[in-house]
Amino acid sequence: MTRRPLDRSSPSAPPTRPASCAPWPSSAGPSLVTSTTAPPLEVTRTASDGAPNANSLLYGAAWRAAKALGYRRMVTYTQDGESGASLRGAGWRVIASRPPRAGWHTASRPRADHGNNHVPRLLWQAPADHRAGDQQAPCTAPLASPNPPE
Repeated sequence: MTRRPLDRSSPSAPPTRPASCAPWPSSAGPSLVTSTTAPPLEVTRTASDGAPNANSLLYGAAWRAAKALGYRRMVTYTQDGESGASLRGAGWRVIASRPPRAGWHTASRPRADHGNNHVPRLLWQAPADHRAGDQQAPCTAPLASPNPPE
């Protein structure tokens, strides 16, 4: 079998990190988060050097890049106790509340608890660009409060 190079124009191709870019969002995608048409790209982590508004800029840039690659939805999660200010600053909105996860440990696959189990989460979605006629796939999961907790 002959191996072919990865087609970077494919929506499932992972983004490459520019050598000169210090802050960068990490994404895992496509994710199997609820969608009726195509799977969304999920931002799993962002990191910055602490510059003001860096994470808001990263979320916005990640969404623009994902749209350029053909994605129609982008999601991320915050844990209970996180403000979500960077996401709100980038125009993202809460679309669902997720209950605490019981953990990843099973008898057949032992896992250590790293402190992030048993924590409620909020599911956020990137904004649709209505000026460009962008219609995001609806979330079919049961919705919680449409506004983040105060």
